[in-house]
Amino acid sequence: MDFIKNIFNFSKDYSTQTFENAENKHLSVDEVFVQKFIQKKGRFLYCLDQQEVFDNLRRIALENNWNIFNSVDKSVLSDLKQTNFTVKNNFIPSLPILVSCEFLIAENGGILLSSNQLKDHKIANLSDDFIVFARTSQIVRTKDASLRGINTKYKDQLPSNISPIINFKEGIGKQNDFLHHGSSCAKNVYLLLLEDL
Repeated sequence: MDFIKNIFNFSKDYSTQTFENAENKHLSVDEVFVQKFIQKKGRFLYCLDQQEVFDNLRRIALENNWNIFNSVDKSVLSDLKQTNFTVKNNFIPSLPILVSCEFLIAENGGILLSSNQLKDHKIANLSDDFIVFARTSQIVRTKDASLRGINTKYKDQLPSNISPIINFKEGIGKQNDFLHHGSSCAKNVYLLLLEDL
């Protein structure tokens, strides 16, 4: 992991990190993630079972008048067979995107995606609207933990196009580490988080 840090010049502001750790030490990693995600204007829906995921998806679609979605994510496509939605397997910028994710990152409220969800498309070039399906077991504390998780999960064939969605409020400056490359634009993100622990 030190090799990757050296290549991409990860830097840490220890004074900020210490303050955040002191502020959040009584919160679980799940609570920290949800707090950061909501602060960044993400829309969070907690689901106890798969039926609740589909019910919330229908409510989101109704609220936004959406009935056609984009998705190339095989895990999402297999789950959506139970719904009446039309799903296009190419990315049309005007249509919302349905994806799963690799990890949810507590330290910044980010959602880590890879080519498994997006193929070779850059997040900045895609629709402004994302609906993300995730499980509580995918929450990790830090960006480093998410990268270690990718290395462990895909030992022999690492996915390409590893990048996060971080839904910053308007006016917050761009981040300068490689996990923010190509994702500086704000996205309208709904997160359907399924309890699996």
